[in-house]
Amino acid sequence: MHPIARTLSQCLFATAALLGLLPAHATPIEVSAPRPLIPPNVTTASNRPMIMLAASKDHSMFGPVYTDFEDLDDDDTIDTTFKPTFKYYGYFDPTKCYAYDNTAKQFNPVALATVTASTATVKGVVRNLEKYSCSASQSYWSGNFLNWSSMTRMDVVRKLLYGGRRSTDTNGSTVLERTPMNWDAHSFVKYYKGTDVRDYTPFTVAMLTKTTGSNANIYAGLSICNLGTNDATNTAAPIMRMVRGNVRFWATVEYEVCQWRDTYSSGTFGPKLARYYKNSDDQGISHEVTIPSISTDGATYGTNGSIGPELTVRVKVCDPALVGEERCQAFPPDSTTNLKPYGLFQEFGYAAADTAARAEFGVITGNYRENYTAGALRKNMGDFADEINPSTGVFCHATSSGCVANLASPDGRATGQGAIKAFDSMLLNDRSSRSYGSSGTPSSVGQGTLSSWGNPIGEMLVQSLQYYAYNGTSPTPSNPTNTSKDNTLGLPTKSWSDPLSTSNTTRTNLYGNSICRPLNTLLLSSSSLSFDMEANAAFNTLPNATKTLAGYTDAIGEAEGINNTDRSIGSTTLTYGSSCSAKRVGNLSDVTGICPETPAMGGTYHVAGAALYGNTAKIRTITNPPSDLKTVKNALKVKTMAASLTGGAPRIEVVVPGSNPPKYVYITPESIQSGGGISAPLTFASISASATHGAFIVTWNDILMGGDYDMDVVGYLRYDIINNNTTPATYDIKITTDIPGVCGGGAATHGFSIIGVNNQLNATANGRYLTHQHYSGGILSGMPPTSEYLCGDTNYRDLRSPVDNQGNPTVCGPAGALCPLNTTYRNLALYSPGFAGRYSGNVCNVTGNGATGDPGIPSASDYCSVKNNDYPVSLTFRMSGAANALIEDPLLYAAKYGSFDSSTKKNDNSNTYSDEVMPPSVESWDKTNVDGTAGADGNPDGYFLARRPDLLEAQLRKALDSLAKNANAAPATTSGELAEGSYKYVARFDSTTVTGDVVAYMLQPNGLFNSIPAWDAGSLLKTRANDYVSPNLPGHSRQIITNFGNASTTNTTAAMRFRWADLPTGYITQMTTSGTNTLNTTNAERTLNYMRGDQSLEGASTGLRERGNNLLGPVVNATPWVQGPPAANFLEYQSPGYRNFANDQNNMNREKLLWVSANDGMLHAFCAEPGGTICPAGGKEVFAYVPGMLANRLNEIPMQRGTIGRTRVLGANFTTNSPEVQPTSTVWAYVDGNPFTADVKTNIVPAVGTTAETGTWKTMLFGTLGRGGRGVYALDVTDPSVLAAGESNPSSIFKWQFSSDDDRDLGYQINDIPINANTRQPMPVVKLNNGQFGLVLGNGYQSIDGKAALFILFVDGPVSATGTWTGRYVKLVADTTVRTGTDKNGLMGATWLDRDNNGTADAVYAGDLKGNLWKFDISSALTANWGVAYKGSGNVNRPLFTAKYSATSGNTTTVTPMPIVSAPEYVYPAFDGVVINFGTGSSLESTDYPKTSIPQRFFGVWDRPSFAASAASGTGPMVNADLSTMVTRAYSRNSAGQVTATPDTTTSGVSTYTAIDWTAKDGWYFNFPGALAPPSTPNLSEMLVADPDLKAGYLIFPTIRKKSGAESCYDTPDITLYIIDPIAGIPTRKAQGLLSDGTLVAGTDVRSQKWVTVSNRSSSPFKPTTCTQGTAGCTSTNCTNGVCTVDAACPPGSKVLAIESGDDSRSLCYNPLGRVQWREIPGLRTDK
Repeated sequence: MHPIARTLSQCLFATAALLGLLPAHATPIEVSAPRPLIPPNVTTASNRPMIMLAASKDHSMFGPVYTDFEDLDDDDTIDTTFKPTFKYYGYFDPTKCYAYDNTAKQFNPVALATVTASTATVKGVVRNLEKYSCSASQSYWSGNFLNWSSMTRMDVVRKLLYGGRRSTDTNGSTVLERTPMNWDAHSFVKYYKGTDVRDYTPFTVAMLTKTTGSNANIYAGLSICNLGTNDATNTAAPIMRMVRGNVRFWATVEYEVCQWRDTYSSGTFGPKLARYYKNSDDQGISHEVTIPSISTDGATYGTNGSIGPELTVRVKVCDPALVGEERCQAFPPDSTTNLKPYGLFQEFGYAAADTAARAEFGVITGNYRENYTAGALRKNMGDFADEINPSTGVFCHATSSGCVANLASPDGRATGQGAIKAFDSMLLNDRSSRSYGSSGTPSSVGQGTLSSWGNPIGEMLVQSLQYYAYNGTSPTPSNPTNTSKDNTLGLPTKSWSDPLSTSNTTRTNLYGNSICRPLNTLLLSSSSLSFDMEANAAFNTLPNATKTLAGYTDAIGEAEGINNTDRSIGSTTLTYGSSCSAKRVGNLSDVTGICPETPAMGGTYHVAGAALYGNTAKIRTITNPPSDLKTVKNALKVKTMAASLTGGAPRIEVVVPGSNPPKYVYITPESIQSGGGISAPLTFASISASATHGAFIVTWNDILMGGDYDMDVVGYLRYDIINNNTTPATYDIKITTDIPGVCGGGAATHGFSIIGVNNQLNATANGRYLTHQHYSGGILSGMPPTSEYLCGDTNYRDLRSPVDNQGNPTVCGPAGALCPLNTTYRNLALYSPGFAGRYSGNVCNVTGNGATGDPGIPSASDYCSVKNNDYPVSLTFRMSGAANALIEDPLLYAAKYGSFDSSTKKNDNSNTYSDEVMPPSVESWDKTNVDGTAGADGNPDGYFLARRPDLLEAQLRKALDSLAKNANAAPATTSGELAEGSYKYVARFDSTTVTGDVVAYMLQPNGLFNSIPAWDAGSLLKTRANDYVSPNLPGHSRQIITNFGNASTTNTTAAMRFRWADLPTGYITQMTTSGTNTLNTTNAERTLNYMRGDQSLEGASTGLRERGNNLLGPVVNATPWVQGPPAANFLEYQSPGYRNFANDQNNMNREKLLWVSANDGMLHAFCAEPGGTICPAGGKEVFAYVPGMLANRLNEIPMQRGTIGRTRVLGANFTTNSPEVQPTSTVWAYVDGNPFTADVKTNIVPAVGTTAETGTWKTMLFGTLGRGGRGVYALDVTDPSVLAAGESNPSSIFKWQFSSDDDRDLGYQINDIPINANTRQPMPVVKLNNGQFGLVLGNGYQSIDGKAALFILFVDGPVSATGTWTGRYVKLVADTTVRTGTDKNGLMGATWLDRDNNGTADAVYAGDLKGNLWKFDISSALTANWGVAYKGSGNVNRPLFTAKYSATSGNTTTVTPMPIVSAPEYVYPAFDGVVINFGTGSSLESTDYPKTSIPQRFFGVWDRPSFAASAASGTGPMVNADLSTMVTRAYSRNSAGQVTATPDTTTSGVSTYTAIDWTAKDGWYFNFPGALAPPSTPNLSEMLVADPDLKAGYLIFPTIRKKSGAESCYDTPDITLYIIDPIAGIPTRKAQGLLSDGTLVAGTDVRSQKWVTVSNRSSSPFKPTTCTQGTAGCTSTNCTNGVCTVDAACPPGSKVLAIESGDDSRSLCYNPLGRVQWREIPGLRTDK
């Protein structure tokens, strides 16, 4: 029963219109019971993408992911240590606390962290911050802190790809382990000195404060070194060693790093390093002088210090008792005890048996034997069914995995030998006995010797392209010839298979035709590219290239303005480079050495050239391509995306103060060994920083590759920005350097290179300055010129410090002349205080005599000691700044040129594409900001720079998530007329992710809509939800209301805020116990919070359904609706008061809203256009409404989809019923009906005598639940400002609801909402002859009793006192037969007309599912006189016409009704009456389409006044159903998909058609042609499922039919757009062109099923355009210098219609002076 109680007396009232007692009522479950949401003509299975992942295995993958020299949170401040309010990504859940299990040697989750909320204003924006801390009474570790302190790049790659490397992987238990590191500089130390250390670790400040050492009795923080248990990673366990105090450089000492002093004496820190650190530290903390001792310095906790100072870095994950924010998946899906971590591989590449994953993956990685050359194929293109046990989730390469050896036929793949095993097997290889066994430079070390070095990503991209090109024989697969080292490590190497093969029909059925599928490559690089110079030979094997690899690369260099400029680069001669000093770039293809990271490692920009080729050339030449391949955008092109883990590179960028646009000074630390060899930077640590300074320490290895890979030189570098003394408005920058520590057996230098500076003469001073020298006081040989190698310059060597280290002035000249405090060197100010003697003996010879100054290790080899004096040298430059000193990361260019939109749709209605060879615009490669919002930020959309691994995962997920969404709604426009600046809105949905989107496109001056969205609502909705301040929840600021029944004297607050505290008891009962699923109140409240935007409890299989970055639900069947200022065509004498309402300033200036019905349970109002007070930007959600009729189904919205597993939340079942009841499929219907707004007058009191009519004009929104339920609702949306504060007064917005609970004959309302040509308002909204405004609706399909009825609901809604609809609506039943099951009838789309032009509706036409076209007469002022227009013998209702198909076989005739779903159109002919145009066909349920048993038809039926008199004497339809009085029009379709009306005669090339004799005929019809021209097999499935549209005398409608052809790319229907004459039934004007014989084309193939037609008032159709001579589609002969002029689309004096779909736009020119019947002129009265 209705939730508002009814009295007995109310149940007895009757009205004449209802002809009896009130109807029986439906239950709430019957009201909200959904139908299948996706109609059968909408295909949700797409051609799934292929993604080839080409990934690094370079040694840099094993460094820390958080380098402590990056601005992680984009607040313009370098983050140099743990930041408690930042959430770090890694194996540990940052929101949990962990206890270390000393027995199991692992961290176990024990509690959720305490969350402390705060805010901060960053760049003018208030940010919500959260700090995660653990109890001070427990010995817990913060997961957030452990992620920061322990994670490597390899760990985050493993986590984001597949959840992490498992050390324990069994049914019910999973333990992840951090990658172990060798005892060299790959190990790393993390240092934290915050006094809140107890919040994140088991240590108090007191526990970490030592009484000895450099910081005696001073709290100096906690140091953690990450390494392995031994020096061979193939046998080592990952551990962390904890030290009290500051030993930040413990991982860069001699030989074996992070060793306890108790067993180690090879190296030390020394007092000079400690001193420099202390002098630069903002708190004066010193670095320790000596190596820590396990007994005195090791950090321990627990009973008697039983835990520590060494902990194994393994962590138990996906504990069912405490899942938290972990991404866990249940195996099997209904398990509550076995959860497994997952990543992108599982999310996108793994699916249940016999179902398709969202993508297929192949994997190529670097290899260990031929490590300089491309890579090895680890996984052929496919899903991950061969790598995961479907029952347990255990990886198939794990011990006792339980996987079968081979998958069943036809798949047959061997299990456990793929991508996950490959990544798990990667390690730092070849190290033993403190060394990698060899050392050298790229040119001196052969393949396989230093197998962990090498990152030839560019060559791997070419290899990926070869793989896509591989057809089974060519090109020759390029796996390495020697895989011995890979085999030893366990990395699989796969033989190549053809990824585009269609021989496996199971794969084709699941993933689509491989030839048509999107092809992609994702490059995943750990660092700068290296060894990338040898891709030419492989590239030359690729097909369809128009240039060499160098040619493609140079084209990019030219486009980017790089060729023939000076840039910071290693080499410009395609050889191994040296420093990052500026060099002249001739061609980009000749550049090697990526700066600042690897100037000498041979990295090139060929990767960008290869990506450009892949994006612009076809990777295959197909002999017999699918017939519709030409309509596939980017067919056979390979898109390239790139993700770089590079971060914390030793490059300092200092902005020149006041520069706009900003210019920079670039400072790069440099070190050169004796003989000219380049040192390898190991660590780069920021000690302190401010707005005017930065202090850094860098450590160097004495060889670029291999060796012992330890510290040989410690360099100090500081910059200070100072005012220029002579020109105060300008700035100088002072660079100070020294060498605080050494332990290298070869002579070496330290200094810097700098770009963007001048000297005192304002000449450029860019260059390299090697200021200090170790282990030799002489001039070294084989060094750079003395302009760079300063210690080789005698003038420099003879310099002295102005004071000695005791502060005494030093003598520089004869007769005791003192050294000047400042001197000039090479026109640079030089200052070097604090030491005695010439530079040759100190600055250029810092090495000591073996005395270390370390009391723990007092002596060492001399090359492991420095003089215990400071030798700072400061050079001062003038800051001029450089804007283009660098060349961007090669991967950025690869992404830009490899993923720009290289296919442009031709503007010739062919649905085919032209190819772009270079980006045509910024929008083609940069549509989206890094944060996911629409816009261009200069960062290619396919490039992901992973300064933050969490964002990398999110960005990659979004990129992979951009699979084709399904569009099933006509676009909306901001007005009925297009003009420059108008918008088109396109709704889409994704059935896999259960998300939707509405995207806005702006009309450009050329008359085309921009292909780049102005905004998309889905991502903006998440932004809106996140606009909250703790302790409020996400979505707090959203304005969402709901209702509970209709208002009455007993239900005075029917409308309320959609907030838990506001819901009445009855509503909560609906949410908890009145649906097919039941919840407890806690989970009901969580459901509400989830709907408002709270995502904290989401998780795949372990939480509520994940929504990612898009909170908008699927928009499947509803068309968006734009509400603007009042614009109805009401005449004042007919509609008094409307003029004042429309001219009211508030209404005239009303901001436009876009109303969207979404299957997230809400109707949304978004800002349609920017520039207003309420809508400063487009796409912002202003308001939302949750229909109360759905209250008992809201509990389904957070439920998991497409799984047999139950939805879980915080370890418990979400629903209380068992089993959990899920609607069919993954996308479930809630608010699915079309919303529409109209201006109506309410509370009308008719005029009486001289008393004028009174009432209130409003703009009201009406909507239905569509397939989500049997219901209609109304809102008052007159004032957008009221909506923007909707929660302040919900009752002023919600007006009423009407459901099958009010009348059981109401079914599902699924029809489109056409516009009435006279009123310019939505067709359902009418002014009635009883003086009221109402809604005219067919009862829809699947009503409870299956009748066909017309509902007329008065807009004032139910009786205010009772909330019931007694007397407030009229129901006219046309077909009274009660039917059940699939036999049910229903009245569908309705169209009304005003016969006498008095502004009121007189007649309504609507078809039903039994093929009846009904006419209803509502012309009387008395509702009792309303009814079916034609009554036959016995007062039986007679339809105007019945569409049916008769087939006779032998003596049996079978009659099949032809359903009429779409609303009919009408046209006034030159004779009396009206011609009703309508078509047949239904695609409501799965059994409706495709239906090939009968041909569907289109009709033009003449209804005329004479029928009224003759109706009573007969039965059955007024027009004979046997078609005997109908003229047959024959239509056919040619092989090009063009439909023509077959002429009756053709003479001398002139076709003629039989004119209709209207004195003898009742109209015309034609069978939809369906099939191609003979001898094609007949295809009788063509049907009409969208409303026909009549504009400017054209009848416009699309049809669908089953896909033709045996092999095709799309399984979507074939679609034809028809444009014909509504009276003649044939094309009579040139609307869609001519055939070669001059025949008018009636229909053409299109891509979209729904179209909207509006007037085009832009100037573009009248302007000539140009095309390039010789290009496809350019047929003009009016050409000059290769540019051809194309005539304007429309001639002067004509008008233009724009026919729009989601992905197409067409112009239709017409003569505005055509015939107009008087009834088509609104308000024209023949009796006036």
